[in-house]
Amino acid sequence: MRGGRPTGLLLVSLVAMCGTSCKVYFTEEMRGYVSSEALLNVQFYNKQKLLLSREMSSLERSVTRGHTIRIEAGKMIEEIVLAPRTYGKLVKQTPNSLGVSFEVGPPEDKDPYIEFGKGTMIVKRIPWGSFWAFFGLFTGVGTAANSTAGLIACMGAGTGVGLGASLGDAKTETLNVYLIRDGIKVTYLSKVYDVKTAPKGCALLVNKKQIDALVRERRKLPGRRLD
Repeated sequence: MRGGRPTGLLLVSLVAMCGTSCKVYFTEEMRGYVSSEALLNVQFYNKQKLLLSREMSSLERSVTRGHTIRIEAGKMIEEIVLAPRTYGKLVKQTPNSLGVSFEVGPPEDKDPYIEFGKGTMIVKRIPWGSFWAFFGLFTGVGTAANSTAGLIACMGAGTGVGLGASLGDAKTETLNVYLIRDGIKVTYLSKVYDVKTAPKGCALLVNKKQIDALVRERRKLPGRRLD
């Protein structure tokens, strides 16, 4: 009925969608549950739009395929634009960072990567019991979710407190995530670029269902046979 509460079928559909496509922040806690080898098979995504730009020299006439050139005040500016939730592949791991590649590079550097370091994100967690949690989850209104591993990670669709949190029950959570900060300089394909992204930085996301499966597999005991 128009204007009424959603039917049970709608809620079931929402839950099913979440089970297959929910994106969550990738946290330090999650990393502790997944081996380095298993992480290489995890699909990563950038949460916010990410822009790398640099001023080209007068001797440069072209850029890598997929990159763009714009003219600003008589200067040539190379830009690399990553739309939100661009697919990324993990190619480098250190204790404090993750290097994620979003494109296939030239022969001399086939896996160019952007380094995401440790940082924090303050998010709003809304209990699953309310329909408004589901509403926020699928409309871009801020919410959060518990993974099977018992780890709290904000849903990737969330961009703020939003309507769901305004109804109460929302709690603030600080997540230990991997992100790249706005305004810094990075080396990419042997060139130095300026980073432009959201004020709080651009964080890494993963598919919740994929991480849950890896955690369950790691926790599975082999059992003991009788002698």
